[in-house]
Amino acid sequence: MGRVVDQWIRRISASKRRLGLIGSSVGSKSAMAGCFFVFLHYTGKQQFFRLASTPTIKPEHREEYDLIQQALKRPERFSVLYDRYYKPVFVFVYKRVNDAEVASDLTSQVFLKAMLHLKRYQYQGYPFSSWLFRIALNESNLFFRKQKRSREVALSDQHLVHLVEDSEVDNSEENRQQLVDALNRLEPEQVQLMELRFFERYSFKEIGQMLGTTEANAKMRVYRILKKMKSFLNLKG
Repeated sequence: MGRVVDQWIRRISASKRRLGLIGSSVGSKSAMAGCFFVFLHYTGKQQFFRLASTPTIKPEHREEYDLIQQALKRPERFSVLYDRYYKPVFVFVYKRVNDAEVASDLTSQVFLKAMLHLKRYQYQGYPFSSWLFRIALNESNLFFRKQKRSREVALSDQHLVHLVEDSEVDNSEENRQQLVDALNRLEPEQVQLMELRFFERYSFKEIGQMLGTTEANAKMRVYRILKKMKSFLNLKG
């Protein structure tokens, strides 16, 4: 995947010009002006720069939070956030669509939506990337719904080890195969939760932020799915 990512990272500048974040030629300036017009026209009619209160920011998120506040007033400052998070968002999307061209288009869409709706972002103790991943998750799901395509999730032995451990069953070949069979019987949204937790190893806090829910609710949903999977099959503990 590294070569694919590096190949598409080289296209960041072109993508940034489409988003209106940079511009060095007449053509790119036109694209920038068009994008800024959309952004400023959208935001100029609303008084969203007034904050009722300032949240308590964790020290490790302070610089990022300040960048977001700057980008709200000066959209070109969004380019710093774009440069910082393009690669992880691209990789996140690529893992889901398994197509570099589609992943590049969807990643550009993620950042366009993030920039246009930055006023909606609310700091909740998580890094800005969690909000971007939520948008990326929605865009990926929307892509598959529009294409009316099913999505394949590749499983490694290590993925199954994590799943077996949390299922509290013996790590036997028979149990691993039954868990794969059980995964195939779940709804797409349920598989998505299992993937985030057991295959990509996100914490319940991070999953909750991506899904717009609480850490406790994310944990409850994951373990309900595990219980459902165990009810499907005769897993041996």
